[in-house]
Amino acid sequence: YNQILNLILPLLVTLSKDDNLAVRQTCFESLLDLSNNLNDSRSIQQVNEMIISLIKFGLSSRTSKFITTIALHLSDLCHTLSIFQIDECKFVHEIFLRLSQEKNFPECRLSCAKHFSSIIDYLGHDELSNELEKLFSDLCNDKDSKICSIMPSTIINLTKLYDNNNNNNNAEKKYMSIIWNGFLSLLNNSNYHVMIALATNLLNIFIKFSRNQDEGLLYGSICSMSA
Repeated sequence: YNQILNLILPLLVTLSKDDNLAVRQTCFESLLDLSNNLNDSRSIQQVNEMIISLIKFGLSSRTSKFITTIALHLSDLCHTLSIFQIDECKFVHEIFLRLSQEKNFPECRLSCAKHFSSIIDYLGHDELSNELEKLFSDLCNDKDSKICSIMPSTIINLTKLYDNNNNNNNAEKKYMSIIWNGFLSLLNNSNYHVMIALATNLLNIFIKFSRNQDEGLLYGSICSMSA
């Protein structure tokens, strides 16, 4: 396998610098697919550098197809960087915010709503309680019903991240409170498609925030919230 990899990587290096935008875009996708099969630090570093370079190029190209492709693969990007164990948190944070504000390419903001939990999983819970709290709230209150329709499933995925971190502290309570407030915002949306999405996910959302003998509903904090 290493021999094959040694043949492929030089070719990908060449393709990553091709004059044809479609070639570079496809190269970006291929590098993400390749990430699961890398096991030596040299190859990992080389592929990581190409991925970052292609993302920067794609964003600067201002072409709908390339930028949208980057947004659609946000979850794959976080997965790849986690496998590589390379800290690109600042870079991921920056491109995520940038893609979420792409007014010319609606699919980008839609993808940010869909992959929000993957971003938080990679960056850490603190990001939701800090800079990304406003973005989360904005997505739950977005004028685009397609985005709001995605948020119920995103909320469930965010609560699953909490389940994986069983720390009973104020930071975790705030994390869950932010998610709950997003849910309350969605309940005020009268769009048919948003209501269907809520109805589909309602049971799972309530299960995540349900009472139990030890903690009550989110340690009692939601009981005092006004809808």
